[in-house]
Amino acid sequence: MVLLALSAYLVYQIGCDLFRKDEPPPKPLEPLKQDMTLKELKKYSGRDASVDNRICLGIKDEIFEVTRGKNFYGPDGPYNCFAGREASRCFATFSTDEDDIPEGKDDLSDLTSDQKSSLNDWYENISSKYPKVGKVIYTPEDEVKKTK
Repeated sequence: MVLLALSAYLVYQIGCDLFRKDEPPPKPLEPLKQDMTLKELKKYSGRDASVDNRICLGIKDEIFEVTRGKNFYGPDGPYNCFAGREASRCFATFSTDEDDIPEGKDDLSDLTSDQKSSLNDWYENISSKYPKVGKVIYTPEDEVKKTK
């Protein structure tokens, strides 16, 4: 009986292989290298097909592509609020509250020494795992704004 079941399974697998369309593997994405404004960075939240659903985030005014960490930073990930944003304050304060991410350039001068240390630790962690894309370019519309 076991031999018959095993034989049936093998025939099924062979049949599936015969009728399966040979689809080429997905084409690897070209490395992303560019400085971006905050508005441009927003496109890289993992939700925009026009940028191949890539995910980038900013920390300490530098941009990293974190697409391969989509389980963390993607639309369903626990840190998805960082995607497409300059999220230094959140890394410094251990916050995943989107209200803590300002829309413009963030003045981080009010961070405590522990928060600055935390930000530096996060920066080291992210920069050692993910490729740097470029820097955040601030426009006049991004003038310094403080969070609540």
